This record gives sequence, structure tokens and C-alpha cells, in this order.
Amino acid sequence: MSQTQHDARQATTEEHFDQYLRKGTPPVAASELARRPGPILMSRANPDGAKLEDHLAQLIDELRAKTANVRGDASPVAEIVARHNVQIMDLLAAARVLQLGTIEALAQVAPDPGPRGTPRVGV
Repeated sequence: MSQTQHDARQATTEEHFDQYLRKGTPPVAASELARRPGPILMSRANPDGAKLEDHLAQLIDELRAKTANVRGDASPVAEIVARHNVQIMDLLAAARVLQLGTIEALAQVAPDPGPRGTPRVGV
């Protein structure tokens, strides 16, 4: 792939990412939704779910392992994949920091009552 083709592909990828951020999550095919389990986050409706911060940490760990698998590949596509994975891990880490801040704020209201306890905020 020439440098011009690489630059054009990179610009297209960045444009797609910008569109994604402006529009939100793209629609998911019904067949994909059917394969998904029910809710995964812990809540009153799903007390056996996992905490958001735990999901985010697991996603970061899994993405780190996937990124390590492509690190030895010097192809332009592998470089794009690795760079995007690092950016995604950064965004997930930022989301985890926000969630931990939420936990700290809620702890100032009252101790964590667990998913079956009385909510500290909301109804």
C-alpha cells in the first residue's frame, strides 16, 4: 500500500470515528441482539450483574492481550488496529476513572447498600 493510500484510509477511518461520536452507537443487527445475554450491569433489576468498573477493567485487559497479538505485525493494517486498540483502551480507562468518581460521590451520600438495598440517589 502506498503512503497516499495509507493516508486516505487513515482519513476515512478517522472520519468514520468522528461520525460515530456525533451519531452515537450505530444500529445493531437483530441477529446480534438475539445472541446477547440479558443485562450485564449490576442494578436493582439485575442484582447479579457485575459492576461497570469491573466490566471496563476486563475489557481493557482483553483488549491489551489482543493488541499484544498484533504488535509483531508491521503491516499497515496491524498498525491501525494496534493504534485504535490503544485509543479504545484510553477511552475505556477514562470511563473507568469517571465511574470510580461516581462511586466516591455516592459514598459521600451513604454506604453502598448493594443492588438489593435502598438507592442512594434516584427513585
